[in-house]
This record gives sequence, structure tokens and C-alpha cells, in this order.
Amino acid sequence: PQKLWAASDGGVILLAKFEKTGYGQEIADFDTVPDYSVLIKLDKNGKTQWSKKMNWTATDMKYLSDGGFIALADLDIRGTAQPNSTADLATGNLPTVIKLDKNLKTLWAKSLEAPVMEQTMATTTVSGAPQLYKQKIRLPGGDFRAVEQTPDGGFIAFGRYFNAAQLLSGNSGVNVKSITESTPLVAVKISGQGEYQWAKSLKTFNRSLSLDFKVVKTSGNEFVLARNITRQAGLSSLTDLAGNLELIKVDANFNPHWIKKIDIERDLTGSDIKATSDGGIAAAGRIITNEQHMVMGSLVPYEETVLIKADANGNVSGAKSLVSGSKATLEDQSPYFITQTMSVATSDFKLPI
Repeated sequence: PQKLWAASDGGVILLAKFEKTGYGQEIADFDTVPDYSVLIKLDKNGKTQWSKKMNWTATDMKYLSDGGFIALADLDIRGTAQPNSTADLATGNLPTVIKLDKNLKTLWAKSLEAPVMEQTMATTTVSGAPQLYKQKIRLPGGDFRAVEQTPDGGFIAFGRYFNAAQLLSGNSGVNVKSITESTPLVAVKISGQGEYQWAKSLKTFNRSLSLDFKVVKTSGNEFVLARNITRQAGLSSLTDLAGNLELIKVDANFNPHWIKKIDIERDLTGSDIKATSDGGIAAAGRIITNEQHMVMGSLVPYEETVLIKADANGNVSGAKSLVSGSKATLEDQSPYFITQTMSVATSDFKLPI
């Protein structure tokens, strides 16, 4: 299971990820088994009303007030029927925003890409002499993790921004250098009809601790992003990390209203975030305590759950240190993004219960 929504008739809608079977020993690494998403509608008695299979796996998905869905997925266009007319080659997956109506018909699907790049490649001729040629490459515009609807009926996809040099060098993962430099967050706005409108990056100068982050839409139609950051400066290795929680509130144009760093003098990691009726948020996570116990001959610290409540202005009571982050850079990245129409489909799926 990935997501669960309450339906207006008392039933529920479930988004689940299924893994393809029948590979036997052909795939040694379990994480490489292909998968796909399925939407399932159950009535109030738990009886299946319908189930639909997607030819993609959702990274995030939201159930909309009109009964439709907005989804975010990474589509692999290597060796598939995806349109590739603008380039010779695509490097792996392209993040894509997908709009479905209440009957799960695809209304539009638009990729979030960097402009097509030319890269010099080398080959050899029949005589063995080296030969250079240029190849056009499609690249993802970033690592996108969440999609939300905006008050004007459009949508924002939230992610981590990578420039083309990082993508081509493969340097978009976790390493000490990227953590120290703090990878910017990025938001891309698409209209309700699937038209690309703008892209902006936001750098808070807090070092990111992980690839993942959470986004929630507040009751005031704004957005709060939560991500784990590091406390220590001068990092020399990943083992030096100690965590804090960063909360960032932005409006529908990605302008930051406030940035808060929550420090409780112990290693803090956030895990989930929800909107509250007063315009604020509630966050859950865990802290590493100062008390230890013995596990297989080694001292291991106990962990405890932590709950955090922030009001609409980001104020938190009970935190020993709540730092308002004034250093932030918002930049227009619109020229460095393009969208292209992608091919996605849904089909009937027989679900045994």
C-alpha cells in the first residue's frame, strides 16, 4: 500500500504498488524487480468495486475534489514507446506529472526535464581511428517527490534541483560534498490543462541530511516542506552527521514565508508531516536519547518518538532552540526546464481478495 483516501460514499480508495512475478532467478537483486501501481475502490463493506492498473509506478498521488487524481511518476523511456523525437538518448527515468479524470482516463501527462543537451561522444571507425560525434540527451530536471494542487486549479511538483553537470556526471546522490553545499529545493508549476508555467529553486543554506522530504498543503492553501538537515559544520564523513528538522512554509508561488530549524540537542529525524486546522502543521519523528543499552556486546542508544506542533507562523513550544532561518535564495529556473508530452495508460486489473 502507498496511499489511502476516504471516498464520499463511505468506501475507500487505495493506491498500491505491485511487483511483477515470474522472473525466477533471472533478477538477482530484488530491488530491480519491475513494479507498477494499482488503484482499488472498495465500498463501505470492503467489497471491490473496481481496480485499475497503471503502466507506471506513482511516486506521489493526490485524490482531487472532482473525483480525479494528480500523480507524479518516474517514467523509464529507454526501450519503451515513450516519445523521444527531440533527442537521440534518454538517461533513465523522467519525472512526469499525470492528470487522470474520475474514470481514470489520462487527460495529460507532462515530463519535467532539463533542456535537451548535446554531449560529445567517442567511437572508433573500422580502421580503429577514434571518431567524435555529438549526441542529444534528455535529462530529468531534478529528483521530484511530491505534487500538490494550487488554489488556481494548477499543480506544483516539488523536488531537489540538480544541474545538468551533476546529472551527466552521475553526482546526484548522497555524498559529503553535496550535503555540505546543500542541494536546493525546486518547484515546477503546471496549469490545470498541463501547460508549463514556471520553475523556481529555493536554497536555505541548511545542509540536507537525506534525499527524502515531505510536503503538506495547509488549511490556508500554502505549503510546508519538512526535511532532515545536519547540525554540525565541517563534515568530513557521513558518520559525523547529527540531525535537526527544517520546516519551510511557502506560498503557491514558492515564495518562502518562514524557515525554521528545530534543534533539541539530540539527533532528531522527522518522518511524517500533516496539516492542522489552525493553518499550522504537526510532525512526527524520532530522537536518539542519551541512555544506552547493550545489544550483542555493543552499547546502543535508545530511541524515542517525538511529536512537534507548529502554528501558522512556525512557532513551536518546548523546543530548546528554534532558529528562524533568514538566509534563503529564491531563483527563477524557468529557462532551465521544459515539459514534453508523455504516453501513459491505465487498464482493468482483476484483484483477488
